[in-house]
Amino acid sequence: MSILRHELTIATAPVTRHNGGIAPSSRVLVMGGSAERRGVLTEGLRAQGIRLVGGLEDDPTTIIDAGVWGRADSDWRTPFRETIAALRAVGGSWASGQTYGRYTYVAVVGGVSNGAPRAEHGIWSGLAKSVAREYPTAIGRVVELPEDAADAGTLLAHALTSTMAIEVRHDGHTLSTPLAVTRSAIRTARRLGRADTIVMTGGARGIGYALAVELARRGTRVIVSGRDDHHEFRAEAWAKLDEAGFQKQYRSALIDAKPGGIAAVRKEFERRTRMRALLSNLAAAKREGLDLGYERCDVQSAESVQQLFHRINGDITLVIHNAGIDDPKRIDQKTTASMERVISVKLDGLRNLQAAIEGRNVEALALTGSLTGRYGGMRGQLDYSAANETLAFVSREETARPYRIVCTSWPTWDGVGLISNLEAARQYMEPIDVAEGVRAWIDELEHDSRGEVAFMGEFAAVSAQHLQGVPIPSNWSGAGEMLARRFFLGEVLSYQPEARIVTTHRVPVATAPSLASASVNGSPALPVSAVVEYLVRSTDGFLIDLGEVCALTALVIYSDALAVDDQTVLTRTARLIDRRRVEVTLARQRDGHERSLARTVLHCGPRADHRIRTASVEPEGCTDAREVDYQWPSAEASSLAFTSGEKITLFGGSPLLLTKTRSAAIENAIAAAYGRRLPAELRIERLVVRKTNDQSPTSTAEPMDTASARR
Repeated sequence: MSILRHELTIATAPVTRHNGGIAPSSRVLVMGGSAERRGVLTEGLRAQGIRLVGGLEDDPTTIIDAGVWGRADSDWRTPFRETIAALRAVGGSWASGQTYGRYTYVAVVGGVSNGAPRAEHGIWSGLAKSVAREYPTAIGRVVELPEDAADAGTLLAHALTSTMAIEVRHDGHTLSTPLAVTRSAIRTARRLGRADTIVMTGGARGIGYALAVELARRGTRVIVSGRDDHHEFRAEAWAKLDEAGFQKQYRSALIDAKPGGIAAVRKEFERRTRMRALLSNLAAAKREGLDLGYERCDVQSAESVQQLFHRINGDITLVIHNAGIDDPKRIDQKTTASMERVISVKLDGLRNLQAAIEGRNVEALALTGSLTGRYGGMRGQLDYSAANETLAFVSREETARPYRIVCTSWPTWDGVGLISNLEAARQYMEPIDVAEGVRAWIDELEHDSRGEVAFMGEFAAVSAQHLQGVPIPSNWSGAGEMLARRFFLGEVLSYQPEARIVTTHRVPVATAPSLASASVNGSPALPVSAVVEYLVRSTDGFLIDLGEVCALTALVIYSDALAVDDQTVLTRTARLIDRRRVEVTLARQRDGHERSLARTVLHCGPRADHRIRTASVEPEGCTDAREVDYQWPSAEASSLAFTSGEKITLFGGSPLLLTKTRSAAIENAIAAAYGRRLPAELRIERLVVRKTNDQSPTSTAEPMDTASARR
C-alpha cells in the first residue's frame, strides 16, 4: 500500500446553512481567552439573539472556548486546566446523548490582524478535532478569527452557521477552510551524507530509531536523545536476560504482586521494556558500525536542552523534534497533569529547542507530528491530538528565523511508534509500512519543504462528523469513493457509533436524475441497485471498521414502493449485530406517508484492493402474486461519478449512479432472474458481490455472472 503525501492550501469554505450549535434552544457558554476578548465574543453573540448561560451549572449544550485567544502571556496550562475541567463537567450529559449534533465544542483561535496563530492555539484546535471521540454525538469545530476584530462575536456566529467544515477561518470578509492537496515532494535542497550532523529529540526507539538508522547508513552523524541514562541500567540483571527470560520474570512478578500492586508491576516492566529496547538498539547500531550516538536530555527542561547542544561540537545541519509520549485513556480515566505532560513534551520541548539553536548554523528544524492533530485522534487521545496540533501551528508561524520549519504529520506506523493498541488504530486508517514511511521521511528532509506536510494510508472507519466536515481534494485518487461515503451517509439523526445509527436521505432527483432513472408501472423509480447501495453504505459512520460488504442476506425490497420524486425522503436504521454483521432497514417517506422500502443483513469481510465485477442473486421463494413492471436504463449509465469542480468536490457532489460496477452487476443479475416483472415483495435469499484481482477499469456493459440466479 502506497502512502499519500499532501500539503495544505486554503480554499473557500462551501456554504451549508445549519444551526451551528447556536440554535434558539441551545444553551451557550463562552469561556477562556482574555476578559476583553471574551467580552467582545459575548456581546456579539448576544446581539445575534443567542441564549448565553453563565456557567457549567447551567448544563450548556455548546461551549465556545477562546483558550489563549487574546492573551498576551505564554501560560497555556491555566486555561488548559479550565478547559479540561469543563469537558469533564459536561461529560455525564454529553457522553450519554444519542441525538447527533445536540452538543458542540468550539475552539476559537487566531492571531492579530490575520497573522498566524501562536503554537499554543493548537492545543484547543486539537481538542476540538478530537472531542467527538470522547463524546460521539458532539460536534467539534475550530474557528480562526482575528484577535483584534471588533465584531468577533458576529463573525463567529456567521462562521458556525454557514458551513459544515470542522476547521474554518473568517478574516472579516470571507470564510475559508484548509484543503489538503496531493503533491509530490518539491525540488531537492541537498542530499544528507557524511558532512552532516543531525540531532534528534527522542529517536532511540520506534519510528525515530528507524529514521536514525537509515540516516546513519548514509554516513550521516546522528545523535539521538532521551530522558534515561542507559549506563545506569546496563548492569541490571533484567537488562541481560533474553526475551523469553524477561517474559518469565514479568509473569512471576505479576503472580507475586501484592493485592493492588498489579498496576505498579506493569508500570515498572513497561519502563524496563523501554530500557531494553534502548540498549538493544544502541548495541545493534554499534555492531553495524554506524555513527549513531545517544545523549541524555529531558526536552521539558530548558537547561537540559541547552546542555545537550553545548556537548555537540561542530555545525548541526538538521534538528528533528521527535520526542513524544502518549497516554491513550479516556478523559475520565487520566489526570490533567498527565495530559499536560503529553503536551509539554511537544510544545515546551519545541520552545526549548528553538532557544537552544538560536545563533547556531542550523539549516532546518523538522517536527514529527501526527494526523491526530490534523484530523483528530482516537478515543483517549485528546491530549495527544492537542500536542501534535501545536507543532503544525508552529510550522505556519510567520517568523524571520534563519532556518526552515517543516512539520510532517504521520498516521500510525505498522508495529512501531507510540500507538499502544495497533488494532484499535487500524480501525481508523491502515498503518503505513515502516520502510516506505522512512523513505518518504528522508525525501521530505532532503527537499525544501516548509509548513505542514501530511501523509496518510487508506481510510477505514470514519466518524460521521469527519465525513461531513473535512474537505476532499479533487486531485486525490480516492476522492470519488470518499464523496460517495459522504453522500450516502445522509443527515444523521441518532448516533451510537458502536451500536446504531439512524439517518435521513432526501433523494436529489433534480441534481442526480440517475436516482430516478428506473421506472415502476411507468412512473419514475429508484433503481433496485440504488436501494442496495443505500443499504450497503449504512456501514459508514460506525467507529468500528467493519471491512467491506461482501453479501446481503434475507434481502427484501418492496418494489411497489420504489416510486420517487423530489419530495422523497428515506430513513435508514443500521444496527450492529456483531463486528461483521449489520441489520439495516430502509423506509420511504413521501406525500406525508411512510412505507417500508427494504431490509437486509449485511455480511462484511476484510477490505481488499479488488474491483467489483460480478454479482449473483439467489431469489427466495415468494407467495406474493403481485408484480410490478420494472424497467432499468441501459448499463452504459451505470457507473458512479461525482461532478467535478472545486466547490462541489470539497464537500459534496451529485452521484450519477452507483459505485464501481456494483449497480450494473446487481441490475443485470436481477434481470436475468426476473426479467421485467418483479414481485411486489422482492425477496433475495443472498446477494453476493464478487471480486477479482484484476485492477483494470471494468466496462459496465460487459456480461455479468448470473449463473446462480434462479426463480
